[in-house]
Amino acid sequence: AETSIRVQLQSDESFVDIGWESPSQGAQISADDTTIALRLRVVSTDAIKQVTFFAVDLSNYEEFLVEAIVAPSSNKIRATWTPLKAGRYRLYSKISVDGSGVLTGPSLEVEVMPKLEPLEN
Repeated sequence: AETSIRVQLQSDESFVDIGWESPSQGAQISADDTTIALRLRVVSTDAIKQVTFFAVDLSNYEEFLVEAIVAPSSNKIRATWTPLKAGRYRLYSKISVDGSGVLTGPSLEVEVMPKLEPLEN
Protein backbone atom coordinates (compact mmCIF):
# COMPACT_ATOMS: atom_id res chain seq x y z
CA ALA A 1 0.00 0.00 0.00
CA GLU A 2 1.24 3.45 -0.91
CA THR A 3 1.06 6.31 1.47
CA SER A 4 1.23 9.86 0.33
CA ILE A 5 1.72 12.98 2.33
CA ARG A 6 0.79 16.36 0.97
CA VAL A 7 2.79 19.27 2.31
CA GLN A 8 1.76 22.79 1.45
CA LEU A 9 4.11 25.58 2.37
CA GLN A 10 2.76 29.07 2.47
CA SER A 11 4.73 32.21 3.11
CA ASP A 12 3.24 35.48 4.23
CA GLU A 13 5.26 38.05 2.36
CA SER A 14 2.48 40.62 2.23
CA PHE A 15 4.82 43.15 3.84
CA VAL A 16 6.78 43.21 0.59
CA ASP A 17 4.15 44.83 -1.60
CA ILE A 18 6.74 46.37 -3.89
CA GLY A 19 6.07 49.24 -6.25
CA TRP A 20 8.08 51.92 -7.99
CA GLU A 21 7.36 55.51 -7.02
CA SER A 22 9.78 56.98 -9.55
CA PRO A 23 10.68 56.93 -12.31
CA SER A 24 7.56 55.71 -14.09
CA GLN A 25 7.45 52.88 -16.63
CA GLY A 26 8.64 54.11 -20.04
CA ALA A 27 9.90 57.44 -18.68
CA GLN A 28 12.24 59.50 -20.84
CA ILE A 29 14.97 60.95 -18.68
CA SER A 30 17.44 63.60 -19.77
CA ALA A 31 21.11 62.66 -19.50
CA ASP A 32 21.60 66.30 -18.46
CA ASP A 33 20.36 65.20 -15.05
CA THR A 34 23.57 64.06 -13.40
CA THR A 35 21.74 61.78 -10.98
CA ILE A 36 18.33 60.17 -11.13
CA ALA A 37 16.36 59.39 -7.97
CA LEU A 38 15.00 55.85 -7.75
CA ARG A 39 12.20 55.34 -5.25
CA LEU A 40 10.74 52.00 -4.24
CA ARG A 41 7.80 51.52 -1.87
CA VAL A 42 7.25 48.55 0.45
CA VAL A 43 4.55 47.99 3.07
CA SER A 44 6.96 47.30 5.95
CA THR A 45 10.72 47.15 6.41
CA ASP A 46 10.59 44.92 9.52
CA ALA A 47 11.97 41.80 7.83
CA ILE A 48 14.00 43.48 5.07
CA LYS A 49 17.76 43.10 5.49
CA GLN A 50 18.87 44.82 2.29
CA VAL A 51 17.54 46.34 -0.93
CA THR A 52 19.87 46.37 -3.92
CA PHE A 53 19.08 48.39 -7.04
CA PHE A 54 20.34 47.36 -10.49
CA ALA A 55 20.33 48.87 -13.98
CA VAL A 56 20.64 46.78 -17.16
CA ASP A 57 21.78 48.46 -20.39
CA LEU A 58 19.34 46.99 -22.94
CA SER A 59 21.75 47.52 -25.86
CA ASN A 60 24.19 44.91 -24.57
CA TYR A 61 22.48 43.54 -21.40
CA GLU A 62 25.35 44.67 -19.20
CA GLU A 63 24.20 44.88 -15.59
CA PHE A 64 25.30 47.60 -13.19
CA LEU A 65 24.95 47.77 -9.43
CA VAL A 66 23.26 51.09 -8.65
CA GLU A 67 23.18 51.07 -4.86
CA ALA A 68 22.64 48.75 -1.89
CA ILE A 69 20.67 49.96 1.11
CA VAL A 70 21.22 47.90 4.27
CA ALA A 71 18.39 47.65 6.82
CA PRO A 72 16.19 50.40 5.37
CA SER A 73 14.36 52.36 8.04
CA SER A 74 11.66 53.86 5.82
CA ASN A 75 9.08 52.12 3.64
CA LYS A 76 10.04 54.54 0.85
CA ILE A 77 13.45 53.28 -0.17
CA ARG A 78 15.57 55.68 -2.20
CA ALA A 79 18.68 55.26 -4.30
CA THR A 80 20.56 57.51 -6.68
CA TRP A 81 21.58 56.41 -10.18
CA THR A 82 23.98 58.13 -12.56
CA PRO A 83 23.58 56.62 -16.06
CA LEU A 84 26.88 56.23 -17.89
CA LYS A 85 25.38 57.04 -21.29
CA ALA A 86 22.14 57.63 -23.16
CA GLY A 87 20.09 54.53 -23.99
CA ARG A 88 17.34 52.21 -22.78
CA TYR A 89 17.68 50.63 -19.35
CA ARG A 90 15.79 48.12 -17.26
CA LEU A 91 15.77 49.00 -13.55
CA TYR A 92 14.98 46.45 -10.87
CA SER A 93 15.68 45.63 -7.25
CA LYS A 94 16.53 42.56 -5.21
CA ILE A 95 15.27 42.46 -1.65
CA SER A 96 16.96 40.28 0.98
CA VAL A 97 14.32 39.19 3.50
CA ASP A 98 14.77 37.44 6.86
CA GLY A 99 13.96 33.76 6.48
CA SER A 100 12.77 34.06 2.87
CA GLY A 101 15.95 34.52 0.88
CA VAL A 102 15.94 37.07 -1.92
CA LEU A 103 12.90 38.50 -3.69
CA THR A 104 13.20 40.23 -7.04
CA GLY A 105 11.09 43.37 -7.25
CA PRO A 106 9.22 44.51 -10.34
CA SER A 107 11.29 45.95 -13.16
CA LEU A 108 10.65 48.94 -15.34
CA GLU A 109 12.23 50.31 -18.49
CA VAL A 110 13.35 53.88 -18.96
CA GLU A 111 15.09 55.75 -21.73
CA VAL A 112 17.94 58.12 -21.00
CA MET A 113 17.96 60.80 -23.69
CA PRO A 114 21.27 62.24 -25.01
CA LYS A 115 22.61 65.37 -23.38
CA LEU A 116 21.51 68.57 -25.05
CA GLU A 117 24.38 70.49 -26.56
CA PRO A 118 24.28 74.27 -26.12
CA LEU A 119 23.28 76.18 -29.25
CA GLU A 120 25.98 78.34 -30.79
CA ASN A 121 25.11 81.97 -31.53
